[in-house]
Amino acid sequence: MAPCGRHIGSHVAVLPSQTGAGSDGGHRSSPRYRGTIMHDAWAPYFLFTEAEHALCNAHLLRELRALHKVHHQGWARRLSDLLLEMNRLVNEAGGALTDAQARVLEAEWDRLVQQAALWAHLRLHNGSETAAKETRRLLRRLRERKTEILRFLREPHVPFNNNLAERDLRMAKTKEKISGTFRSEAGVEAFCLMRSVLSTIQKQKKPVAETMVELLQGNTEALFA
Repeated sequence: MAPCGRHIGSHVAVLPSQTGAGSDGGHRSSPRYRGTIMHDAWAPYFLFTEAEHALCNAHLLRELRALHKVHHQGWARRLSDLLLEMNRLVNEAGGALTDAQARVLEAEWDRLVQQAALWAHLRLHNGSETAAKETRRLLRRLRERKTEILRFLREPHVPFNNNLAERDLRMAKTKEKISGTFRSEAGVEAFCLMRSVLSTIQKQKKPVAETMVELLQGNTEALFA
């Protein structure tokens, strides 16, 4: 059995066991979540209809770089540069831009996406079928999920990427790839619970050993006190 999924915040980490590839694990953990969920655009995440969504731009940058490097699509490089410039400006502004600043960048985004669509329409018939499918799929997401991709421009609590969650999941991935998977669902549950607790302690900037002792003694308030 494979280990954990992930629901990561800046102060709390929840790594639910994930024994199937469907969407049940996420809904079982936070069925009516109303905050902002950052993810990689996997379709089941959008079933959280009461939440706002933000898309991880680290994932998007990897896709754009692959299109530029492998399939020589110049528009992908220009869009990557724009995303990185947006991130730089947001960081310099302390976490969010003014509405006027964001509108200027969004207009440039729209212009580049429109150019990309035209470029793709004119040239894809001369390229590979794989490149054509990848490009059309990505362009559709760039148009339909613009708000989610660029949410970080205006909302200071929304990061540019989902690297925080990726870091928290690294130990679970190491366990799966190097140490091997689990023989029982109980083992998965125990591992994911332990990783959730340890990560949350670290996010709360508490001493790990002392806090674990208090938790084992029954003082569950030690985690957030």
